[in-house]
Amino acid sequence: MNIVDNVKLPLMIRNMSGSERRKTAVSLLTSVGLGDKLSRKPTELSGGEQQRVAVARALAGNPSIILGDEITGNLDSRNTFQIVNLLRDLNQRFGNHVHHRYTQLGGCECHRQNYQLQRRSGRA
Repeated sequence: MNIVDNVKLPLMIRNMSGSERRKTAVSLLTSVGLGDKLSRKPTELSGGEQQRVAVARALAGNPSIILGDEITGNLDSRNTFQIVNLLRDLNQRFGNHVHHRYTQLGGCECHRQNYQLQRRSGRA
């Protein structure tokens, strides 16, 4: 199972065509900086890359609430800010409620982010 299949897995229970699932998975993996590794298996990726696959998979179902604790713990600072900005962007564009915590600089700096927007119609 490659990382595209991994991200598509939770979408199989939704009423989505195979091509729609693939398009969603590729888009999410690209948004977390893994667009050039789509055919790789998770075991062929670094810990930080595996963590970004997990973030993409968690976002695949377009959840109303995203809870994250140290979701960027294995990432370098560039990728940490990429994921944080992605979560912020998702909140602003789609109204997801996002709560995440991440630590940098050996635990010296802790950020807690809460993004709360109005409930979207049709979503809990």
